[in-house]
Amino acid sequence: MRVHVGGWSVVMAVLAAGEVLAAQSPTAYTVVTDKPMVSPGTVITTYRLGAKVLIDEKTAPPEVSGSHIIRTKTFLDLDKKQSILWDPGNPSAPCVVGTVSKNWGDPFGGAASVAGTEATEVGTDALRGLAVSVMEATTPNGYTRMWVDPKNGLVLKAQRIPLAGDPVPLLEVTSVSFAAPPASVFGVPTRCGGEGEVTSNDTAETARGSDEIAALTGGDSRDYVNAMTGPPSAKSCTVDFRVVKAGTLAPVAGTLQVAADLKLGSETNPHYTIGSGEDGRLTFSGGGLHEIMAQPNHGFRIDSAPETFELDVEFGDAGSAAARIYRQCFAPRTALLFVVRDPANPSAGGAWVWAKGGPFASLR
Repeated sequence: MRVHVGGWSVVMAVLAAGEVLAAQSPTAYTVVTDKPMVSPGTVITTYRLGAKVLIDEKTAPPEVSGSHIIRTKTFLDLDKKQSILWDPGNPSAPCVVGTVSKNWGDPFGGAASVAGTEATEVGTDALRGLAVSVMEATTPNGYTRMWVDPKNGLVLKAQRIPLAGDPVPLLEVTSVSFAAPPASVFGVPTRCGGEGEVTSNDTAETARGSDEIAALTGGDSRDYVNAMTGPPSAKSCTVDFRVVKAGTLAPVAGTLQVAADLKLGSETNPHYTIGSGEDGRLTFSGGGLHEIMAQPNHGFRIDSAPETFELDVEFGDAGSAAARIYRQCFAPRTALLFVVRDPANPSAGGAWVWAKGGPFASLR
């Protein structure tokens, strides 16, 4: 089975009942987590490279947007046990220097990093297609339930279960990459005692993303828009989804299966199951996930695309890729591309982009 969380795909064995979690926390990763437990609308991106950690926290309360977004960055030196926090949007705000605690917020810290106490394994569950360990820890007013990857201790989802009432979401991971983040991510402003200024508009970060899109598409990065970031466009359109090779943008040869969940906006934590049919083709279920078939001459068509939706691309035995997509319509019919680095190894990654220029701007 596979789980797809914001473009991350990994294959994992089922944890045997009663087996002790032997998590091995990686030291190079980027993890994006929705954390309503901090505040509604909070998204935390954690970058790690060895002993260096950068935690980028953004909070956009549901009733506001744009310039009202609250943001902080915190650099951690795990060797020196020192932390530096600053507001990237307010150069006049003071920098806060502190010490690093044992539970500094490592997303791979296991159930105890969320519950703050000993947790017990109560079984397994299928989370978006993958068998994961379910852990629970008691609280004065109920208990906390966590869905944990037993291979590395990543808490994929957590809820507070009160004695009465509905479960309360605490966190959910939306994107994971085990590629080493560039060293420039960990730059600390000179006003905070660092050697490299981090600008409030993330110029360096934006430049890195543009460079990567240009390298993968072999064209001008201005012709493409990252499909995994919002906000979505106000108007809908017909989406022409294509899977193409990095560099040439030629269609990927061979049999592909593509599934979409177009009801994502109205669902709460959908679970996806990807199985195998009698004819050898994969089957898709859970939430609104369903297979969409290839259309002659124009890839996989999605009519009247919703603001957000999930896409899953299966490359047969080679693996898969998936992402949560934010709608961007530049014409009544707009191309969405997954530019895959290596179709024989989709776990090597790629880019999910909308085409607003270049060879896919005018579709026929």
